[in-house]
Amino acid sequence: MKKIKWIALLCVTILCLTFVFAGCIDPNAGNDDDDDKVITEKWWEDTGELSFNSEGNVKYSNITIKLATVVSGEDKDTFKSIIDDFNREYKGRIAIDSEDIGQANFESTVAQRISTKNKAPDLIMSHQKGHKYFVENKIIQPFNKDLMEQSKISIDMNDYSAGLSRYSSLGYKDELFSIPCDAQSMVVFYNKTLLKEIGKELPTNHQELLDVCKAFVELKGTSPIAWPAANQNNHWYNYVFTTAIMQNGGKLYDENTKKADWTSEPNKTAMTKSIQSIRDLVDSDGVVKYAPFNDKTSDDSSQLEFADNKALFYVYFPWRIESLESLYKTRNNVQDVTDIIGTTSIANWFAMDSSSADAGKIFVDSHFFAMSKLVTDVSKKAAIMEFIKWFTQRTDVCKKWASTGHITACKLVGDTEEYKNDAYCQRYLNNFYPDIDNLVSMGLTSHYNTVLSHIKTLGYETLSNTAADIESKLASIQKSFNDEIAMNK
Repeated sequence: MKKIKWIALLCVTILCLTFVFAGCIDPNAGNDDDDDKVITEKWWEDTGELSFNSEGNVKYSNITIKLATVVSGEDKDTFKSIIDDFNREYKGRIAIDSEDIGQANFESTVAQRISTKNKAPDLIMSHQKGHKYFVENKIIQPFNKDLMEQSKISIDMNDYSAGLSRYSSLGYKDELFSIPCDAQSMVVFYNKTLLKEIGKELPTNHQELLDVCKAFVELKGTSPIAWPAANQNNHWYNYVFTTAIMQNGGKLYDENTKKADWTSEPNKTAMTKSIQSIRDLVDSDGVVKYAPFNDKTSDDSSQLEFADNKALFYVYFPWRIESLESLYKTRNNVQDVTDIIGTTSIANWFAMDSSSADAGKIFVDSHFFAMSKLVTDVSKKAAIMEFIKWFTQRTDVCKKWASTGHITACKLVGDTEEYKNDAYCQRYLNNFYPDIDNLVSMGLTSHYNTVLSHIKTLGYETLSNTAADIESKLASIQKSFNDEIAMNK
Protein backbone atom coordinates (compact mmCIF):
# COMPACT_ATOMS: atom_id res chain seq x y z
CA MET A 1 0.00 0.00 0.00
CA LYS A 2 2.80 2.41 0.93
CA LYS A 3 4.50 1.64 -2.38
CA ILE A 4 1.34 2.52 -4.35
CA LYS A 5 0.95 5.78 -2.45
CA TRP A 6 4.60 6.64 -3.07
CA ILE A 7 4.23 6.02 -6.81
CA ALA A 8 1.08 8.13 -6.94
CA LEU A 9 2.82 10.96 -5.12
CA LEU A 10 5.77 10.75 -7.54
CA CYS A 11 3.45 10.95 -10.55
CA VAL A 12 1.69 14.02 -9.15
CA THR A 13 5.05 15.66 -8.42
CA ILE A 14 6.32 15.05 -11.96
CA LEU A 15 3.08 16.40 -13.45
CA CYS A 16 3.31 19.54 -11.33
CA LEU A 17 6.93 20.10 -12.29
CA THR A 18 6.01 19.69 -15.94
CA PHE A 19 3.52 22.55 -15.70
CA VAL A 20 5.94 24.70 -13.71
CA PHE A 21 8.75 24.38 -16.25
CA ALA A 22 6.35 24.71 -19.18
CA GLY A 23 5.33 28.08 -17.81
CA CYS A 24 8.98 29.22 -17.90
CA ILE A 25 9.53 28.40 -21.57
CA ASP A 26 8.67 30.73 -24.40
CA PRO A 27 6.14 28.73 -26.46
CA ASN A 28 7.67 30.04 -29.68
CA ALA A 29 11.27 29.20 -28.75
CA GLY A 30 12.56 26.47 -31.01
CA ASN A 31 9.50 26.62 -33.25
CA ASP A 32 11.02 26.96 -36.70
CA ASP A 33 7.81 26.54 -38.68
CA ASP A 34 6.52 30.12 -38.36
CA ASP A 35 8.97 32.24 -40.33
CA ASP A 36 7.76 35.61 -41.63
CA LYS A 37 6.09 36.26 -38.28
CA VAL A 38 4.67 39.62 -37.19
CA ILE A 39 5.58 41.04 -33.80
CA THR A 40 2.38 41.50 -31.83
CA GLU A 41 3.93 42.36 -28.48
CA LYS A 42 7.34 43.95 -27.83
CA TRP A 43 9.74 42.24 -25.44
CA TRP A 44 12.02 45.31 -25.28
CA GLU A 45 11.63 48.95 -24.27
CA ASP A 46 12.43 52.38 -25.65
CA THR A 47 13.24 55.08 -23.13
CA GLY A 48 14.55 58.64 -23.29
CA GLU A 49 14.84 61.00 -26.23
CA LEU A 50 17.53 61.82 -28.76
CA SER A 51 19.32 65.14 -28.50
CA PHE A 52 21.00 66.79 -31.46
CA ASN A 53 23.89 69.20 -31.99
CA SER A 54 23.83 72.35 -34.10
CA GLU A 55 24.57 70.32 -37.23
CA GLY A 56 21.54 68.09 -36.69
CA ASN A 57 23.56 65.02 -35.67
CA VAL A 58 22.84 62.95 -32.59
CA LYS A 59 24.65 64.20 -29.51
CA TYR A 60 26.32 61.44 -27.53
CA SER A 61 27.66 61.93 -24.02
CA ASN A 62 30.11 59.28 -22.77
CA ILE A 63 28.00 56.28 -23.82
CA THR A 64 29.73 52.96 -23.20
CA ILE A 65 28.68 50.00 -25.32
CA LYS A 66 29.56 46.54 -24.06
CA LEU A 67 30.33 44.37 -27.08
CA ALA A 68 30.49 40.58 -26.97
CA THR A 69 32.31 39.19 -29.99
CA VAL A 70 33.18 35.75 -31.25
CA VAL A 71 36.36 37.15 -32.83
CA SER A 72 39.05 35.38 -30.84
CA GLY A 73 41.45 33.82 -33.33
CA GLU A 74 44.18 35.07 -35.64
CA ASP A 75 42.05 38.14 -36.40
CA LYS A 76 41.70 39.16 -32.72
CA ASP A 77 44.54 41.71 -32.65
CA THR A 78 43.37 43.48 -35.79
CA PHE A 79 39.83 43.65 -34.41
CA LYS A 80 41.14 45.18 -31.18
CA SER A 81 43.09 47.74 -33.19
CA ILE A 82 39.91 48.71 -35.08
CA ILE A 83 38.02 49.12 -31.80
CA ASP A 84 40.86 51.33 -30.51
CA ASP A 85 40.55 53.45 -33.67
CA PHE A 86 36.84 53.95 -33.06
CA ASN A 87 37.34 54.83 -29.40
CA ARG A 88 39.92 57.47 -30.29
CA GLU A 89 37.70 58.98 -32.97
CA TYR A 90 34.61 59.07 -30.73
CA LYS A 91 36.39 59.88 -27.47
CA GLY A 92 34.04 61.55 -24.98
CA ARG A 93 31.02 60.50 -27.03
CA ILE A 94 30.97 56.70 -27.54
CA ALA A 95 33.27 54.00 -26.18
CA ILE A 96 33.27 50.32 -27.15
CA ASP A 97 34.17 47.91 -24.35
CA SER A 98 34.86 44.68 -26.21
CA GLU A 99 35.07 41.14 -24.82
CA ASP A 100 35.77 38.04 -26.90
CA ILE A 101 33.97 34.82 -26.01
CA GLY A 102 34.91 31.42 -27.42
CA GLN A 103 32.89 30.20 -30.38
CA ALA A 104 32.00 26.83 -28.85
CA ASN A 105 29.74 28.29 -26.13
CA PHE A 106 29.11 31.77 -27.49
CA GLU A 107 25.32 31.60 -27.95
CA SER A 108 24.59 29.90 -24.63
CA THR A 109 26.95 32.18 -22.70
CA VAL A 110 25.54 35.39 -24.18
CA ALA A 111 21.94 34.20 -23.78
CA GLN A 112 22.55 33.34 -20.13
CA ARG A 113 24.18 36.70 -19.40
CA ILE A 114 21.34 38.64 -20.99
CA SER A 115 18.64 36.49 -19.36
CA THR A 116 20.19 36.87 -15.91
CA LYS A 117 21.34 40.48 -16.49
CA ASN A 118 24.79 39.44 -15.31
CA LYS A 119 27.73 40.87 -17.35
CA ALA A 120 25.26 41.26 -20.21
CA PRO A 121 26.47 42.80 -23.49
CA ASP A 122 24.67 45.62 -25.27
CA LEU A 123 25.88 44.55 -28.71
CA ILE A 124 26.67 41.14 -30.17
CA MET A 125 29.00 40.36 -33.07
CA SER A 126 28.87 36.68 -33.94
CA HIS A 127 28.20 34.24 -36.77
CA GLN A 128 24.93 34.51 -38.64
CA LYS A 129 23.96 30.93 -37.94
CA GLY A 130 23.55 31.62 -34.21
CA HIS A 131 21.23 34.61 -34.49
CA LYS A 132 18.06 32.59 -35.09
CA TYR A 133 18.59 31.11 -31.62
CA PHE A 134 18.84 34.61 -30.14
CA VAL A 135 15.58 35.81 -31.66
CA GLU A 136 13.69 32.61 -30.84
CA ASN A 137 14.55 33.10 -27.20
CA LYS A 138 13.91 36.86 -27.35
CA ILE A 139 17.48 37.69 -26.42
CA ILE A 140 17.83 40.47 -29.01
CA GLN A 141 15.65 43.32 -30.28
CA PRO A 142 15.20 44.79 -33.76
CA PHE A 143 16.96 47.91 -34.95
CA ASN A 144 14.28 50.60 -34.92
CA LYS A 145 13.82 52.00 -38.42
CA ASP A 146 12.04 55.10 -37.09
CA LEU A 147 15.04 55.72 -34.84
CA MET A 148 17.31 55.39 -37.88
CA GLU A 149 15.27 58.04 -39.65
CA GLN A 150 15.32 60.37 -36.63
CA SER A 151 19.06 59.94 -36.10
CA LYS A 152 19.92 60.04 -39.82
CA ILE A 153 21.89 56.81 -39.39
CA SER A 154 21.10 54.87 -42.55
CA ILE A 155 21.65 51.11 -42.57
CA ASP A 156 19.77 49.79 -45.60
CA MET A 157 19.95 46.07 -46.35
CA ASN A 158 19.83 46.85 -50.08
CA ASP A 159 23.37 48.12 -49.62
CA TYR A 160 24.62 44.75 -48.38
CA SER A 161 25.26 41.35 -49.95
CA ALA A 162 21.96 39.93 -51.18
CA GLY A 163 23.00 36.42 -50.21
CA LEU A 164 23.55 37.50 -46.60
CA SER A 165 21.12 40.36 -45.98
CA ARG A 166 18.18 38.10 -46.82
CA TYR A 167 18.57 36.69 -43.32
CA SER A 168 18.58 40.05 -41.52
CA SER A 169 14.91 39.84 -40.49
CA LEU A 170 15.47 36.46 -38.78
CA GLY A 171 12.00 35.39 -39.88
CA TYR A 172 10.08 38.49 -38.73
CA LYS A 173 8.28 40.44 -41.41
CA ASP A 174 9.64 43.92 -42.13
CA GLU A 175 12.05 43.81 -39.18
CA LEU A 176 15.81 44.28 -39.00
CA PHE A 177 17.28 42.12 -36.26
CA SER A 178 20.70 41.28 -37.65
CA ILE A 179 23.17 43.29 -39.76
CA PRO A 180 25.86 41.56 -41.88
CA CYS A 181 29.41 42.71 -41.45
CA ASP A 182 31.69 40.45 -43.46
CA ALA A 183 32.18 36.97 -44.86
CA GLN A 184 34.86 34.31 -44.92
CA SER A 185 35.22 30.86 -46.43
CA MET A 186 37.89 28.55 -47.74
CA VAL A 187 39.81 29.90 -50.70
CA VAL A 188 42.46 28.76 -53.17
CA PHE A 189 46.16 29.56 -53.38
CA TYR A 190 47.92 28.39 -56.54
CA ASN A 191 51.44 28.20 -57.91
CA LYS A 192 51.75 30.49 -60.93
CA THR A 193 54.98 28.90 -62.07
CA LEU A 194 53.59 25.36 -62.05
CA LEU A 195 50.42 26.46 -63.83
CA LYS A 196 52.55 28.00 -66.57
CA GLU A 197 54.67 24.86 -66.81
CA ILE A 198 51.67 22.68 -67.63
CA GLY A 199 50.48 25.21 -70.20
CA LYS A 200 47.11 25.87 -68.60
CA GLU A 201 45.03 28.84 -67.43
CA LEU A 202 43.13 29.05 -64.16
CA PRO A 203 39.99 26.88 -64.41
CA THR A 204 36.67 28.72 -64.66
CA ASN A 205 34.41 25.68 -64.26
CA HIS A 206 34.41 22.07 -63.04
CA GLN A 207 35.44 20.50 -66.34
CA GLU A 208 38.33 22.91 -66.76
CA LEU A 209 39.43 22.09 -63.21
CA LEU A 210 39.53 18.40 -64.12
CA ASP A 211 41.49 19.19 -67.29
CA VAL A 212 44.06 21.23 -65.34
CA CYS A 213 44.41 18.51 -62.72
CA LYS A 214 44.86 15.84 -65.41
CA ALA A 215 47.59 17.84 -67.12
CA PHE A 216 49.38 18.40 -63.82
CA VAL A 217 49.34 14.71 -62.88
CA GLU A 218 50.62 13.73 -66.32
CA LEU A 219 53.56 16.15 -66.10
CA LYS A 220 54.40 16.13 -62.40
CA GLY A 221 53.08 12.80 -61.13
CA THR A 222 51.75 14.26 -57.86
CA SER A 223 48.31 15.31 -56.63
CA PRO A 224 47.47 18.86 -57.79
CA ILE A 225 45.12 19.76 -54.91
CA ALA A 226 46.23 19.90 -51.27
CA TRP A 227 43.50 20.54 -48.70
CA PRO A 228 42.75 19.72 -45.04
CA ALA A 229 42.37 16.10 -44.01
CA ALA A 230 38.67 15.39 -44.21
CA ASN A 231 38.43 13.39 -40.99
CA GLN A 232 40.48 15.88 -38.97
CA ASN A 233 39.10 19.19 -40.15
CA ASN A 234 35.40 20.00 -39.82
CA HIS A 235 36.03 23.19 -41.76
CA TRP A 236 36.42 21.21 -44.98
CA TYR A 237 32.84 19.95 -44.67
CA ASN A 238 31.53 23.28 -43.36
CA TYR A 239 32.86 25.26 -46.32
CA VAL A 240 34.05 23.07 -49.21
CA PHE A 241 31.41 20.33 -49.16
CA THR A 242 28.62 22.83 -48.44
CA THR A 243 29.85 25.01 -51.31
CA ALA A 244 29.64 22.01 -53.66
CA ILE A 245 26.02 21.56 -52.54
CA MET A 246 25.21 25.25 -53.10
CA GLN A 247 26.81 25.30 -56.56
CA ASN A 248 24.65 22.41 -57.69
CA GLY A 249 21.44 24.01 -56.43
CA GLY A 250 21.11 21.84 -53.34
CA LYS A 251 19.48 22.77 -50.05
CA LEU A 252 20.95 21.72 -46.71
CA TYR A 253 17.47 21.67 -45.16
CA ASP A 254 13.90 22.61 -45.98
CA GLU A 255 13.39 26.27 -45.10
CA ASN A 256 9.87 25.64 -43.77
CA THR A 257 10.27 22.48 -41.72
CA LYS A 258 14.02 22.86 -41.01
CA LYS A 259 14.35 19.13 -41.72
CA ALA A 260 16.47 17.50 -44.40
CA ASP A 261 14.72 16.80 -47.68
CA TRP A 262 17.50 15.13 -49.62
CA THR A 263 15.51 12.33 -51.25
CA SER A 264 12.87 14.39 -53.07
CA GLU A 265 13.46 16.02 -56.43
CA PRO A 266 15.02 18.32 -57.41
CA ASN A 267 17.14 18.24 -54.26
CA LYS A 268 17.99 14.57 -54.65
CA THR A 269 19.64 15.20 -58.02
CA ALA A 270 21.39 18.33 -56.70
CA MET A 271 22.84 16.46 -53.71
CA THR A 272 23.94 13.58 -55.95
CA LYS A 273 25.72 15.96 -58.34
CA SER A 274 27.42 17.66 -55.40
CA ILE A 275 28.86 14.41 -54.12
CA GLN A 276 29.88 13.33 -57.62
CA SER A 277 31.67 16.64 -58.25
CA ILE A 278 34.04 15.94 -55.36
CA ARG A 279 34.30 12.25 -56.19
CA ASP A 280 35.69 13.43 -59.53
CA LEU A 281 38.62 14.84 -57.54
CA VAL A 282 39.14 12.31 -54.75
CA ASP A 283 38.56 9.25 -56.94
CA SER A 284 39.92 10.32 -60.31
CA ASP A 285 41.25 7.79 -62.80
CA GLY A 286 44.75 6.54 -62.24
CA VAL A 287 46.94 5.84 -59.24
CA VAL A 288 47.52 9.52 -58.44
CA LYS A 289 44.31 11.19 -57.29
CA TYR A 290 43.61 14.84 -58.00
CA ALA A 291 42.75 15.55 -54.34
CA PRO A 292 43.30 12.50 -52.13
CA PHE A 293 40.72 11.90 -49.42
CA ASN A 294 43.43 10.85 -46.99
CA ASP A 295 42.57 10.35 -43.32
CA LYS A 296 46.24 10.55 -42.35
CA THR A 297 47.03 13.85 -44.03
CA SER A 298 47.56 16.62 -41.48
CA ASP A 299 47.09 20.31 -42.16
CA ASP A 300 50.83 20.84 -41.84
CA SER A 301 51.57 18.18 -44.45
CA SER A 302 49.08 19.68 -46.92
CA GLN A 303 50.85 23.04 -46.57
CA LEU A 304 54.17 21.37 -47.20
CA GLU A 305 52.84 19.72 -50.35
CA PHE A 306 52.20 23.19 -51.71
CA ALA A 307 55.34 24.82 -50.28
CA ASP A 308 57.50 22.05 -51.77
CA ASN A 309 55.96 22.56 -55.24
CA LYS A 310 54.28 19.16 -55.22
CA ALA A 311 50.73 20.59 -55.33
CA LEU A 312 49.37 23.16 -57.75
CA PHE A 313 46.50 24.30 -55.50
CA TYR A 314 46.24 24.76 -51.72
CA VAL A 315 42.76 25.16 -50.22
CA TYR A 316 42.40 26.84 -46.84
CA PHE A 317 41.21 30.04 -45.13
CA PRO A 318 42.45 33.39 -46.50
CA TRP A 319 44.27 34.38 -43.32
CA ARG A 320 46.72 31.55 -43.95
CA ILE A 321 48.45 33.69 -46.62
CA GLU A 322 51.18 35.16 -44.43
CA SER A 323 52.30 31.88 -42.87
CA LEU A 324 52.03 30.13 -46.25
CA GLU A 325 54.19 32.72 -47.99
CA SER A 326 56.71 32.59 -45.15
CA LEU A 327 56.85 28.78 -45.35
CA TYR A 328 57.29 28.89 -49.13
CA LYS A 329 60.14 31.39 -48.85
CA THR A 330 61.91 29.23 -46.29
CA ARG A 331 61.46 25.96 -48.18
CA ASN A 332 62.55 27.44 -51.51
CA ASN A 333 65.08 30.03 -50.33
CA VAL A 334 63.37 32.93 -52.11
CA GLN A 335 62.70 36.46 -50.91
CA ASP A 336 59.64 37.42 -52.95
CA VAL A 337 56.70 35.18 -53.86
CA THR A 338 54.54 37.80 -55.57
CA ASP A 339 55.12 36.21 -58.96
CA ILE A 340 54.84 32.67 -57.60
CA ILE A 341 51.83 32.40 -55.28
CA GLY A 342 48.52 33.45 -56.80
CA THR A 343 45.01 33.51 -55.35
CA THR A 344 41.68 32.40 -56.72
CA SER A 345 38.27 31.17 -55.62
CA ILE A 346 36.36 27.91 -55.21
CA ALA A 347 33.49 29.58 -57.08
CA ASN A 348 32.45 27.38 -60.05
CA TRP A 349 34.77 24.54 -58.99
CA PHE A 350 32.02 22.02 -58.23
CA ALA A 351 29.04 23.03 -60.37
CA MET A 352 28.23 20.20 -62.77
CA ASP A 353 26.29 22.72 -64.87
CA SER A 354 28.55 25.73 -65.38
CA SER A 355 25.69 27.76 -66.87
CA SER A 356 23.60 27.48 -63.72
CA ALA A 357 22.86 30.62 -61.71
CA ASP A 358 24.13 28.72 -58.66
CA ALA A 359 27.56 27.89 -60.11
CA GLY A 360 29.33 30.88 -58.57
CA LYS A 361 27.98 30.47 -55.04
CA ILE A 362 30.30 30.15 -52.07
CA PHE A 363 29.18 28.95 -48.65
CA VAL A 364 30.49 31.29 -45.95
CA ASP A 365 30.38 32.15 -42.31
CA SER A 366 29.50 35.76 -41.75
CA HIS A 367 29.75 38.02 -38.71
CA PHE A 368 26.46 39.79 -38.03
CA PHE A 369 25.64 42.47 -35.46
CA ALA A 370 22.64 42.19 -33.12
CA MET A 371 21.43 44.34 -30.21
CA SER A 372 20.60 42.97 -26.75
CA LYS A 373 17.00 43.29 -25.61
CA LEU A 374 18.27 44.96 -22.42
CA VAL A 375 19.25 48.17 -24.22
CA THR A 376 16.44 50.63 -23.56
CA ASP A 377 17.84 54.16 -23.89
CA VAL A 378 17.34 55.42 -27.44
CA SER A 379 20.61 57.38 -27.30
CA LYS A 380 22.51 54.16 -26.64
CA LYS A 381 20.58 52.45 -29.43
CA ALA A 382 21.59 55.25 -31.78
CA ALA A 383 25.19 54.96 -30.59
CA ILE A 384 25.14 51.24 -31.36
CA MET A 385 23.87 51.92 -34.88
CA GLU A 386 26.52 54.63 -35.26
CA PHE A 387 29.22 52.09 -34.48
CA ILE A 388 27.74 49.43 -36.79
CA LYS A 389 27.54 51.90 -39.65
CA TRP A 390 31.12 53.01 -38.96
CA PHE A 391 32.39 49.41 -38.89
CA THR A 392 30.50 48.17 -41.94
CA GLN A 393 30.37 51.24 -44.20
CA ARG A 394 33.69 53.03 -43.65
CA THR A 395 36.07 52.02 -46.43
CA ASP A 396 39.23 52.54 -44.36
CA VAL A 397 37.83 50.34 -41.58
CA CYS A 398 36.74 47.63 -44.00
CA LYS A 399 40.17 47.66 -45.64
CA LYS A 400 41.83 47.10 -42.28
CA TRP A 401 39.43 44.26 -41.46
CA ALA A 402 40.06 42.80 -44.91
CA SER A 403 43.71 42.32 -43.99
CA THR A 404 42.62 39.38 -41.82
CA GLY A 405 40.74 37.74 -44.71
CA HIS A 406 37.25 39.13 -44.03
CA ILE A 407 35.62 40.58 -47.13
CA THR A 408 33.11 43.37 -46.58
CA ALA A 409 29.42 42.51 -46.81
CA CYS A 410 28.62 46.11 -47.76
CA LYS A 411 28.36 46.85 -51.46
CA LEU A 412 28.80 50.59 -50.80
CA VAL A 413 32.35 49.77 -49.72
CA GLY A 414 33.06 46.86 -52.04
CA ASP A 415 32.22 48.94 -55.11
CA THR A 416 34.61 51.78 -54.28
CA GLU A 417 37.87 52.10 -56.19
CA GLU A 418 39.68 52.66 -52.90
CA TYR A 419 38.62 49.26 -51.60
CA LYS A 420 39.02 47.37 -54.87
CA ASN A 421 42.47 48.83 -55.50
CA ASP A 422 43.76 48.39 -51.97
CA ALA A 423 46.99 46.35 -52.11
CA TYR A 424 45.61 43.53 -49.98
CA CYS A 425 42.11 43.50 -51.46
CA GLN A 426 43.42 43.63 -55.00
CA ARG A 427 45.81 40.73 -54.49
CA TYR A 428 43.67 38.50 -52.34
CA LEU A 429 40.05 39.28 -51.56
CA ASN A 430 38.97 40.32 -55.04
CA ASN A 431 40.10 36.92 -56.26
CA PHE A 432 38.79 34.92 -53.31
CA TYR A 433 35.24 36.31 -53.49
CA PRO A 434 34.49 37.57 -57.01
CA ASP A 435 30.83 38.45 -56.30
CA ILE A 436 29.62 39.14 -52.75
CA ASP A 437 26.00 38.66 -53.84
CA ASN A 438 26.88 35.00 -54.40
CA LEU A 439 27.90 34.48 -50.77
CA VAL A 440 25.42 32.30 -48.89
CA SER A 441 25.35 31.20 -45.25
CA MET A 442 23.47 28.82 -42.99
CA GLY A 443 20.20 30.74 -43.03
CA LEU A 444 17.34 30.66 -40.56
CA THR A 445 17.61 27.58 -38.42
CA SER A 446 18.61 27.25 -34.79
CA HIS A 447 19.52 23.61 -35.50
CA TYR A 448 22.72 24.49 -37.33
CA ASN A 449 24.82 22.04 -35.31
CA THR A 450 22.51 19.24 -36.44
CA VAL A 451 22.81 20.43 -40.04
CA LEU A 452 26.60 20.58 -40.01
CA SER A 453 27.12 17.28 -38.18
CA HIS A 454 24.92 15.36 -40.64
CA ILE A 455 26.42 17.13 -43.66
CA LYS A 456 29.80 15.94 -42.39
CA THR A 457 28.47 12.39 -42.01
CA LEU A 458 27.05 12.47 -45.52
CA GLY A 459 30.30 13.75 -46.96
CA TYR A 460 32.50 11.32 -45.11
CA GLU A 461 30.42 8.23 -45.85
CA THR A 462 30.09 8.98 -49.57
CA LEU A 463 33.63 10.22 -50.19
CA SER A 464 35.80 7.99 -48.00
CA ASN A 465 34.07 5.08 -49.74
CA THR A 466 33.35 6.13 -53.30
CA ALA A 467 31.64 2.80 -53.96
CA ALA A 468 28.94 3.68 -51.42
CA ASP A 469 25.48 4.07 -52.93
CA ILE A 470 24.63 7.77 -52.79
CA GLU A 471 20.85 7.29 -52.82
CA SER A 472 20.85 4.95 -49.83
CA LYS A 473 23.21 7.23 -47.89
CA LEU A 474 20.99 10.23 -48.57
CA ALA A 475 18.00 8.32 -47.21
CA SER A 476 19.65 6.88 -44.09
CA ILE A 477 21.46 10.04 -43.01
CA GLN A 478 18.36 12.13 -43.76
CA LYS A 479 16.41 9.94 -41.35
CA SER A 480 19.00 10.45 -38.62
CA PHE A 481 18.98 14.21 -39.30
CA ASN A 482 15.20 14.47 -39.07
CA ASP A 483 14.94 12.24 -36.01
CA GLU A 484 17.32 14.58 -34.20
CA ILE A 485 15.30 17.64 -35.25
CA ALA A 486 12.10 15.99 -34.01
CA MET A 487 13.75 15.13 -30.71
CA ASN A 488 15.09 18.67 -30.25
CA LYS A 489 11.66 20.16 -30.88
